[in-house]
Amino acid sequence: NEALSGAQVAALTRRDSAMERADEKLSPPLRQQLAELAPGALLEVVVDLRDQVDPLRLAALVDTRPRSRRERRALAVEAARRVADASQRRVRRTLDSLTALGVVSAHRGYTVMNRFIVEATPDVVRVLARHLDVSRIIPATVKEPEVPMYRRREHGRARDAQGELPPWALGAVGADSAWRLGLAGGGAVVGIIDAGASASHEQL
Repeated sequence: NEALSGAQVAALTRRDSAMERADEKLSPPLRQQLAELAPGALLEVVVDLRDQVDPLRLAALVDTRPRSRRERRALAVEAARRVADASQRRVRRTLDSLTALGVVSAHRGYTVMNRFIVEATPDVVRVLARHLDVSRIIPATVKEPEVPMYRRREHGRARDAQGELPPWALGAVGADSAWRLGLAGGGAVVGIIDAGASASHEQL
């Protein structure tokens, strides 16, 4: 694998600005969950750290000379790992101390997005929000909103889809509002580019 110098790692690092107040790092859904939980209850959260790989700088570095697809991927993974190492080391010290106290039940670091998945008590989540390396904390799982169920639009009218899972994304993108305006999306060409999924990917 291609080695990155310390100067290259520093150049690839984008340090996200931190919120002035710790509670601003907590997403609104998370603040609501924390308010409803008993003090000793456990909650799984995603803790994003401030240091992240800058994708534009990484792309510029990758393109400095011809590289195979495998070399480009290896360089990107190495950059993410090196950028995450220092900040994760600092946060992990805090998490290990809290684990020893029994208020963190599990934590795991990820590098593609520099973050931790942490299972801890509400008080610990608030402590983590005060950490200088933390940019935001969100729930690990989000309840999908309740929206009407629709099938494909036929003859200008949306039909109920009895017995099917609700496609909540339709409400999220405002499709029902567009349908009420008579916009059915006919004739639109939609393209999707997907590289597929790897069962061995660290975030799966």
